[in-house]
Amino acid sequence: MKIAAALFLTFCVLLVLIIWSIKRHRDPHLRTQADAPIETLIPSISGLSLGTTVEGNSVELLECNEFFDAVLGDIQSANASVHFETFLWKDGELGRRLAAALSERARAGLQVRVLLDAIGSKDIGEEAERQMKDAGCKFEWFHRRHLLNIGVIAERDHRKIVVIDGRIGYVGGHCIVDDWTNGKAV
Repeated sequence: MKIAAALFLTFCVLLVLIIWSIKRHRDPHLRTQADAPIETLIPSISGLSLGTTVEGNSVELLECNEFFDAVLGDIQSANASVHFETFLWKDGELGRRLAAALSERARAGLQVRVLLDAIGSKDIGEEAERQMKDAGCKFEWFHRRHLLNIGVIAERDHRKIVVIDGRIGYVGGHCIVDDWTNGKAV
């Protein structure tokens, strides 16, 4: 009988921990309705997102090596900051090149922030992580495996964003995996 009571108590504590973990990770909910065309809504969207519209922006489509070469080149040319976020980073030549570029910019005194998904980037390799941290990069894991995150462990960070000096941005489906440099996704 004591074993059943202990198991029930353990189950209850675990259930409370899961519910608490889910409740402490609140997602923002923004709902808007408008009949106006998007062009007239840009100022409102900027205000709601705390962003600013800037005339003269442009978009360029880059694929495979062309994408990674551009990202690495712009990181190496950064003057103030580099913000890097991705889901998947595997140890390899591309990852080593990127870690070296981010580390060099941090050692040069720039603000370098790196946010990686704790599950997707678990194979980054200790050397790359240590290199960036030692160089002064602000390095964080998104939803690291931890008892306090049990309610959100399935919520992953699939964003792939690079922002350089607050004026150059890269978005898309890039992941830091050697096979992606030749056009093949794994």
